[in-house]
Amino acid sequence: MSARGALAGLIGSARLEAVILRRSPVDVLFLITVPLQTMGVIAVLRYAGRPDLEFTAVLAPALMALWQNALFVCGELVTKDRDNQRLELLVSSPMSFYGYLCGRVGAVTAFSLVVFAEAIAFGWLAFGVAPSFSQLGPAAVTLVVTALATVATSILLSIVFVNTRNPHTYQNALGYPMFILGGVLVPVSIYPEWLEIASRFVYLSWASDLFRDTLGAGTAEDWAPRCAVILGLGLVTALLGGVLVRRTLRHARQEGRLALT
Repeated sequence: MSARGALAGLIGSARLEAVILRRSPVDVLFLITVPLQTMGVIAVLRYAGRPDLEFTAVLAPALMALWQNALFVCGELVTKDRDNQRLELLVSSPMSFYGYLCGRVGAVTAFSLVVFAEAIAFGWLAFGVAPSFSQLGPAAVTLVVTALATVATSILLSIVFVNTRNPHTYQNALGYPMFILGGVLVPVSIYPEWLEIASRFVYLSWASDLFRDTLGAGTAEDWAPRCAVILGLGLVTALLGGVLVRRTLRHARQEGRLALT
C-alpha cells in the first residue's frame, strides 16, 4: 500500500472512532469523574496539611483517566469489532490492520487528553491550585510522547484481550497496580528500591514525574532525555504489539476462526 493510501486509511479509521464516540456516551463518562476525583484528592491532601502535593492531586485524576481509557475503551476495540462482525471485513481490506488500530486508538487517546485541561482548570478555578506556565514547551512535548506511548500500549492491550476468554478480569486487575507503578499519586522515587526499578519500566512513571516538574513547582531537569525514554518504551511496546497483531491474525486465518479469535 502506498503512503498516501496508508494515510487515508489512518484518517478514515480515526473518523470512524470519532463517530462511535459521539454515539457512545458511556465511553466519555470519564469527563464527569475527573472533577470529582480531583476534588476528593485535594481535600484529603489539604486535611493532611500537605499543600506541596496539591498539584499532584490535580494531575493524578487526568493520568488515571488516560490509563482507564487505554484499558476499557481502546482495549476493547478488537473484541468489539469481532463481536459486531466487522473484524473479517477489516482484515480483508487493503488497509493494514495495524494502521487501522493506530487510527482508532489514536482518536480515543487524543480525545482523552482533554482530561488534562479539565483537571487543571478545575483545580485552578475551584481550589486555587495554579499550574506553572514557565515550561510550557517541555510540558507540551511530554504530553505528545505520553499520548504516543499510550497509543502503543493500548494496541498491545487490545490484542492481548482479544486472545483471552475474559478480558474484563485483566482490565479490572490492571487498574490500581498501574497507578502505583506509574507513580500517579506519589513519585516513584520514594518507593523501595526494588519497586522503583520495576516502575521505571512503566512509561507512566516517567510521564508522571515530568508533568509534575513541568507544570508544578519543580524544575524539569533533563526533560528531553526523559521524554526520549517515554518514546523508547512506547516504541518497544509498538513493536511488540505489531508482532502480536500479525501472529494473532495468522493463527486465526490458519485455523479458520477469524470471527471467533
